[in-house]
Amino acid sequence: MENETPRVALLIETSKSFGRGVLRGVNRYVREHEHWSFYLEPRDLGTLPPPWLPHWRGDGIIARISTPQLADAIQQAKLPTVNLSSANPTLSFPSIETCPNKQAALAAQHLLERGFRSFGFCGDGLQFANWSERVGAAFLDSVAKMGCDCAQFYITTEGSTTFDWETSQARLANWLLGLPKPVGILAINDPTGLQVLEACRLVALGVPKEVAVVGIENDELLCQMADPPLTSVMQHPELVGYRAAEMLNELMKGQRLTQQFVTILPIGVAMRQSTDIEAHLDHVLGTALRYIRQHATSGLTVDQVVRKVNVSRSSLDRRFKAALGFTPHDEIVRTQLRAAMQLLTVTDLNLTDIAIQAGYRHPEYMGAVFRRELGITPGDYRRQSCG
Repeated sequence: MENETPRVALLIETSKSFGRGVLRGVNRYVREHEHWSFYLEPRDLGTLPPPWLPHWRGDGIIARISTPQLADAIQQAKLPTVNLSSANPTLSFPSIETCPNKQAALAAQHLLERGFRSFGFCGDGLQFANWSERVGAAFLDSVAKMGCDCAQFYITTEGSTTFDWETSQARLANWLLGLPKPVGILAINDPTGLQVLEACRLVALGVPKEVAVVGIENDELLCQMADPPLTSVMQHPELVGYRAAEMLNELMKGQRLTQQFVTILPIGVAMRQSTDIEAHLDHVLGTALRYIRQHATSGLTVDQVVRKVNVSRSSLDRRFKAALGFTPHDEIVRTQLRAAMQLLTVTDLNLTDIAIQAGYRHPEYMGAVFRRELGITPGDYRRQSCG
């Protein structure tokens, strides 16, 4: 491979925003470090492997190995490979993924902060069986730690040979009707989140007053097409692609990987109307929450919130605790922390600038909040999130 441009096959779906984000990350790595010749074709998760792959005389592969056929073809190729899918947990390729436990915990915390104490998980037991099992288990664990229960429903199950939309939606709607209300639902991905919202519409369940829905992946187009627009956990596909290219480059050069399995932290939760329960709280609470989320990063204090809604601090604290289970101060702290976490993940700003933009008085105070709430420093969080 010395004196030749490495030839790399990118078997990644171009039909979804996650796959396109991964490709952007791969491209950024190559522009910064290497020059590769790409073999890339339009595909989705279920596309059959290209017929030339088993005998291809390339140098490496980055793939979302989501089908047995693709796994077989890649194994026959006997080339350095990095896998970006957890569909088949028995594969021995070096792999990278967005941490399922953190994604589930983010969704659970987001719903808890909106006052939900009843939860449900909607998975897919066919195409995303292993991923659904892992995310679902993590979501149930997060909810259990809050002292709450969680029901589960699978759109499709192992052994399903056909998918009938009307039958599936009727089953899903019946499951939703039987849940205690109000209920917060985590869907295994954004398309499943859209199905949950459509099932709610089918049986006239109010969203988010009766059923709030969170997806995973934050596909902007799909989330905005939902009715109402879908809240979703934001993954970090660009970093996934960047780290995958880094790993493959080491493999193609015959180097020993320091990690065979890499996890990437999600960025946060993009809130849209499917969980915007503030609109259904009383006027004082709704106004206070909106004011906090709009101004927390400007160094907002509880006294300023109190003046905005024109009630006493003790009264506001009582209303928050009764309806949502936390105080206005808790919400200010969480809003600032989320802003800082996102800035640490997606920008190269120094800690002083991040502290200012997130609403902290100084970097030392931001560090104290990170250690208290997360058990790590801002610098450690950036290293864990950005590799």
